[in-house]
Amino acid sequence: VDTPEGQIHFRMAGKGRPLVLLHQSPSSGAMWEPVLPRLAGAGYWAIAPDMPGHGNSLRPQAPPGIPDYANSMLAAIDALGIEQCDLLGHHTGALVAAQIAADFPHRVRKLALWGIAIYVDALRESRERLRNEPPPSYDAEGAEFAGFWARQRILAGGAFSAELGLRALIEMLQTGAARPWGHWAGQRCDREAVLARVRHPTLVMGGERDPLWPGIESAASLIPQGRFHIIHGAGLYVTDEQPVWVWYLHAYAT
Repeated sequence: VDTPEGQIHFRMAGKGRPLVLLHQSPSSGAMWEPVLPRLAGAGYWAIAPDMPGHGNSLRPQAPPGIPDYANSMLAAIDALGIEQCDLLGHHTGALVAAQIAADFPHRVRKLALWGIAIYVDALRESRERLRNEPPPSYDAEGAEFAGFWARQRILAGGAFSAELGLRALIEMLQTGAARPWGHWAGQRCDREAVLARVRHPTLVMGGERDPLWPGIESAASLIPQGRFHIIHGAGLYVTDEQPVWVWYLHAYAT
């Protein structure tokens, strides 16, 4: 779809109630492909955009903030002719979804935030690592590829496969030098203030092996109508690990 900034690429399935799926960083709408058929079967028009700087969408001229990503996604929703939708965001996408709900409450029906976290003491090191994440640096030996691949094996656990690793690697490469921009935006976001302004019924989900796990339940407690749900045994790639969570989401939304 065309927006004032440029084109936003998206995947979609189904013809029911609009559900917009916002991905983590450095990923793309491709991360939702394992569950798009299930969501369509549950009665949704499931729409998975690539946020700016990710996938095949427009490339920003400078690192965006979370409000910038939110405005870009709302422009794409407008271009699709959607007045109100449900939102499901994952990690960086969860911050963007919360920002949309806080700033444009009339555009959102219900909200699901997967892996959104407050930086409690157990996550301080992670926060500093993401805040200072450098752009990728490639050498002739391919060390950057090997390191990224190895980290995805850890994050995905038993769900890891060559197909998952290849998808994640392609998504990372599509971001180019902008790979850390989504993480930088997340570190600049006053997430406590944003979550406190969310007035929608909100399902906050967290996998027990998610790297941000210690702060997810704390984030849920800041949302006036927030509800917390543990995805037992799950890590970062829940769409690949446990696609059955779609049915819990559907029960909540209806």
